[in-house]
Amino acid sequence: MNVDASYKCASGSAGLGFVLRDEDAQVRMTAVTKVEGVISPFQAEIMALLFGLQVISEVHYNRLLVDIMDRFSAFAFCSFKHICRSVNDLAHNLAQIECDVGEHRMWRGFLPPFVCNPDLL
Repeated sequence: MNVDASYKCASGSAGLGFVLRDEDAQVRMTAVTKVEGVISPFQAEIMALLFGLQVISEVHYNRLLVDIMDRFSAFAFCSFKHICRSVNDLAHNLAQIECDVGEHRMWRGFLPPFVCNPDLL
């Protein structure tokens, strides 16, 4: 699961992007949404993580969500890893687009057309 946020300080809004890949790194699902009332980039990133977990639960990937929670609970300490933008490019681009467009959207099994061709926005 990759998530990213695009924070706009002037408006207090953020676009959130989510990407779920399978074991072969193939995109299985993407989703985007826009949130208001955001006060910092850190808050936006946390909201992106929560958004990703929410999407997984909404599309009935409950087994995946249970696996994630089971793995977290097995540790006294749990951390998340920041990865460079080049590795998280798709989630970042989705968050950027969503911050400008402002609609909650989800795609399963294929990439959104505007990711491949930004002229379709």
